[in-house]
Formats: sequence, C-alpha cells, structure tokens
Amino acid sequence: MKVHRLLKVAAWAAVLTMLAPWAALAEEPILVGSPLPLTGPYASDGEQMKMALEMAVAEKNEAGGLLGRPLELKLGDVGGLEAEKIKAVGERLIGAGVNVVVTGYDDGGVDTKVFGQYDVPYLHGNAMTLCTQPVAENPEKYWNVFQYTQNDTYYGVDAARNLFLIPAEIGWEPPNKNVAIIKVDYAYNVMPADEFARRVEKMGYKVVFNETTQFGVAEWGPVLSRLESSRPAFVTFWNLDPTDAARFMIQFAERFGNGGLDALVYMQYTPSIPEFLELAGDSANGLVWAASATQFGDKFQDYRKRWVDRFGKEPDVELAYPTYRIYRQGEPE
Repeated sequence: MKVHRLLKVAAWAAVLTMLAPWAALAEEPILVGSPLPLTGPYASDGEQMKMALEMAVAEKNEAGGLLGRPLELKLGDVGGLEAEKIKAVGERLIGAGVNVVVTGYDDGGVDTKVFGQYDVPYLHGNAMTLCTQPVAENPEKYWNVFQYTQNDTYYGVDAARNLFLIPAEIGWEPPNKNVAIIKVDYAYNVMPADEFARRVEKMGYKVVFNETTQFGVAEWGPVLSRLESSRPAFVTFWNLDPTDAARFMIQFAERFGNGGLDALVYMQYTPSIPEFLELAGDSANGLVWAASATQFGDKFQDYRKRWVDRFGKEPDVELAYPTYRIYRQGEPE
C-alpha cells in the first residue's frame, strides 16, 4: 500500500510539473491520452476502461476541471496489443499534444520504451515485468513511467499461497497433490506460471503436466487427454485470450462433465474479461480465478452507483474501477 500511494503521489507530481507552465491558459484543455484495446480479443475489457475514463473526465469537468482547465480525452486503439500498433498509437497521441497518458493496459511488453521516450507522464496497469524492469534499471531515463499494479509474477505468488486453501473452504477433499500448468507463450502468463511451479514444488505438490501453447488454440483435445492420464487435482490455466480460455472450459466441461476429473480449475485474470463469461456460459461454473482489483467497500459502492446513474447498467469488469481510480484518487485537491 505504501508503494501504491507513493506511485500515485509521484505520478501526480509529475503531471503537475508538466502542466504548471500552462495553468494560466484556462481556455486550453488538458489532453488525456489513453491507449486502449478497443478492437480484437480484449475489446470488451477496453470498452470498460474507456467508459471509466470518460466518467472520470466528465466528473472532473463537472467539478471545474483541473488547475482551472477542462480535461479532454484522446483515445488510441492498440487492438490485440501488437507492438507495432502500440508504437503507432503512442506516436499519434503524442503528436496530438496529450499532456498525460493513462490506461488500464495496452501492452505487449514494449510500452515503457514507447512512452518512456516522451516528456509526458504515463500511468498504466499492465502488470508486466517487461514494463517495470526497464524503469528499475534506468529510472532517470524512464522517470515518467508508472505502473499502478503488482507485476505478473505476483499472480504466481498469490496462486501458490491461496489456491490450496480453497478445498477446505468449499468442503472438497483433493484426491492428490498433483498440479497441471497450461500456459500460453506470452510473458504476462509464462512468468507467473513459472513462479507458481517453483513455489508449489517446494510446498510438496507435484507438477505432473506443464504445457506451453500458442494463442489461438481451437481444439484442446490433446491437452485434455494428457489431463485425463495425469489426473491432477489442480488444473491451472494461464492464457490472457478470452476466446482460448472459453474454448478450454467448454471442452473441459464436455469431456469431464461433473465427475470425469475430480479437479479444481484455476485461471489467471482472464475470466475478468466480460467476453469470457459470455462465451464460456455455464461451462465456467466452479471455475476459480484471480484478479488484481478490489470491488467492495464504500468507495466502490459509491462509484458503482455513479456508474449506473451515468451509463444505465452495472460495470462489467474489474479494470473499470482501478482505471477510474488511478486517474482520480491521486489527483491534488
């Protein structure tokens, strides 16, 4: 929490430093750039981020703006997080004269180098070591880059700490201490999965199946066959693509039904993406997953009410709140 607060203070100090010379120009808007996945596999997540930022900007403007100036949102679509799209969006936003860049996530592992080359504060929730390592190694060069979430590896730490506590909570007796790991070849997923594997083996669990796939698997039959033969009590799935994850759960449910494999299925983050639950439907029943945001408490309930008042429906995804909060909570009075 101390690090989280420090990042927010430092980020807004940077914002104010950049904006102070123009504070007297009340008629000039402060341009807020936001690179988001508005098309492609993560579009349902990106739409929620966009709505959250629109709400933050609208509420701030209704309260008189920032430094006496209105805020204006400039969006850029990074699609499926391809490196070239991220670079192109960065160039367009900077070319448009944005004063700050804020996103839920926008990255394929290159965002720090894309936005770190400009004198504009960049706040993101990519949760990737590939994004934070350059900052740690060269903080003077990347002074303007701030990640407001934990890194990807923490998903592995968290899963090792908490996954094996769930059986007692739900009254289920695991048939063994065997673990399966299915991960896609993407750093955000590989790094926590590998961290999880290292930790659980030290805890006395046995990783009986550790498979790396590519994005876009349509037929999970071979993987399911190996699960059937290895009989793990814990199946962990690390793949950001909601379509891949939904296909896996649908085929898992079709193959094993209610009793074909006595196992608990865990996923990293992906079921938080609205499209996943739409695609997976009832096959996702019983699935356990982890996310990085908190959706309870008085602050969230107040935010939820304002969201419903503004948009006429509930927020669909966990990233809507932190994207809004990182923009609003740390700003000066």
